[in-house]
Amino acid sequence: MTVSEAKALAERGDTGAMMALAEYYSKEEGDEASDMAWHYYELAANAGETDAIVKMAQTSSMMAATVFSMIEGGNRFASMDADMEKAYHWAKKLDESVRRLNVRDSDTLEFVNDNLILALSRVVTLYYLDERYDDMIRATKDTNHPYAQAMYGLALFKSDADAEVKRAFDLLKNIENDLCWKKEFQTKFGQILLIEAASYLSAMYRIFDHDANSAYRVKACIVSHSIDESIRSDVREDMASNFKKSLFGGYILSLIHISEPTRLGMI
Repeated sequence: MTVSEAKALAERGDTGAMMALAEYYSKEEGDEASDMAWHYYELAANAGETDAIVKMAQTSSMMAATVFSMIEGGNRFASMDADMEKAYHWAKKLDESVRRLNVRDSDTLEFVNDNLILALSRVVTLYYLDERYDDMIRATKDTNHPYAQAMYGLALFKSDADAEVKRAFDLLKNIENDLCWKKEFQTKFGQILLIEAASYLSAMYRIFDHDANSAYRVKACIVSHSIDESIRSDVREDMASNFKKSLFGGYILSLIHISEPTRLGMI
């Protein structure tokens, strides 16, 4: 089959031809060939070809890793945001494909899930920095993972929807799960979301439940899990200043009022 014949078949929706063209161009040199390979992989992936979806997920994930590092280094353009969203899109497609095929292999399932949550963490970090809380909610609310659910709670709280504060409180409790503190999520910008989610949860325990023990425990969670020594040091200082051991065990607040840079003081 010639390239022209394969293109004719691909135009009629033949995924085998699309994959053959993608493989053909991937072996050619030059940017134009690379673009053509990407084009046919994407066509096949959009048509539901599993191997193409895997290729798109892997390629877009590698690109997103490089681009996200550039963003955290101070270089950010609209096209970079699109790269983050594309990586998340294909990570979701791969997850959906694996579920549809009822894949049982544990290594495959672990890779697919890790790829999805990592892609999610990058895109929601950008949404959070831009105060795009509705987009955060859209991306996280249906993802059954402690990190996603904690970020869902953070977005609900920051969206200024006072009716959702109780729901946000419940969701933010996911931040105490070890899975939220994987090293991959603790990037320069990514750790901002983790620390804020934990700080808001600690404050909520104090204000809503008058529960100093739980408030202290969440602060201790930051100290146990954060990979940033400056953050751990600041939180330890806060804990030493604002909590003290009760005579009968547990903790009490050592100050009548502890300010928080949030809406909590107005609730």
